[in-house]
Amino acid sequence: MRLQQLLSLREFETSISWQVIYEWEDEIADRLGLEILNRQVLDQSYLEWKKTSAKEYKILSGLKLIRKSRLKDQSIPRTSICFLMHPRISQGIAQYKKTVPVFIDFWNLENIELLREAYKECPYLLITSLEALEFFKTHHFKNKLIHFPICLASQYRLAPNQVFDKKYDIALIGRQNLVLSSYLEQYTILNPELEIITRIEQNGQFYIKSNKTGILGNIQSRESYMDFFRASRVAFYCTPGIDGGENRTHGFNPVTPRLFEILSAGCHVISRYATNSDTQFFDLESICPSIENYEQFEFQLNKALNAEQPIKRNSKYLSKHYTSERIPILKSL
Repeated sequence: MRLQQLLSLREFETSISWQVIYEWEDEIADRLGLEILNRQVLDQSYLEWKKTSAKEYKILSGLKLIRKSRLKDQSIPRTSICFLMHPRISQGIAQYKKTVPVFIDFWNLENIELLREAYKECPYLLITSLEALEFFKTHHFKNKLIHFPICLASQYRLAPNQVFDKKYDIALIGRQNLVLSSYLEQYTILNPELEIITRIEQNGQFYIKSNKTGILGNIQSRESYMDFFRASRVAFYCTPGIDGGENRTHGFNPVTPRLFEILSAGCHVISRYATNSDTQFFDLESICPSIENYEQFEFQLNKALNAEQPIKRNSKYLSKHYTSERIPILKSL
C-alpha cells in the first residue's frame, strides 16, 4: 500500500497539543510527497455518502444497478494516513478502507467491540502505544496492528555539541504529577533560592510565571514553549496514568512527546512513571529512574541542579526517536 495523501484537522483543531501532531504531519507529508487535505471537509462528504448510499443501495441493489463499494470508491479520495487523538467510534473518513488511522492516546475502554467494528475495513491500524496495541490484540482486532512509536519532529534535532543559556532552575510546564509536586514543595522549604517557572492560564491564554519575577511571557507558539524548556536546567516528567491519573486514562501509561521535548531542550529529567511495555521500549530508566520516595527525589534533584547540561546523552537518546526514523514504517505498509 502506497500512501498518497494525509488527512489533517489543522483547520479545525488549533490547541497546542495538536501542534505536535501537525509537525509530524508536515514532515511525513514532505518526506513521502503526500498532499495534506482538510479532514473535516472529507468527514462531512463521507458521512453524507454513508447516509445517501445506504438508502440508494437498499432501493437499487435488487435491480443490480449499483454496487455500494463502487460508489464508495468514486466518492472518497485516495489512500490516506490520518492521525486520531483519543480515537472514537464515529470518526468519518478515518474508518474508510483506504485510510490508515494512527491511534494516539487511546484509553477509553468502553464499547471496545463497537470500536473494533467501526474500523474493521481499515487494512492497518498504527498504534503509538505498545500497551494499547497489546490491549487491541486481546480484543481480537482483525486489522494488521503496527507499532508506530511517538516521535519528535526532526526540526528539534539536538546537536551533540549544542549549548543552551540556562536561566531557570526547574520548569514545570504542562500536566504535573501530584507526588513529585509534593516532594518539590518539601524540597523548596530547604532550598528557597530556586527559581521555578510554571504554566498558568489567564483569560484563555497560557503564560509562564516565575516564582521570583512573575510573568515571563506567553506560550501560544511551539517555539516559545520550547524556549522556556531550553532556558531551564531541570524539568519534571511523568506518564499520565499514575498517582491519580488512572481515572482519566483507565491505567494506560503511554510515553508522551513532552519527554522528547524536554530532552531536546538540554534538560535533566526528574521522572515518575509506570513500568510497562511503553516505558521499557523507550528505556526511560536510561534517562532517569522513576522516583519512589523523597530521599531519592532529593538525591536526583541535587545531582541534576549541579551537573553540566546532558547534551551528548540526550542527543544520542533522541537520535532514534525523530519523525524521520518513523518513515520506514510507513514505507513498508
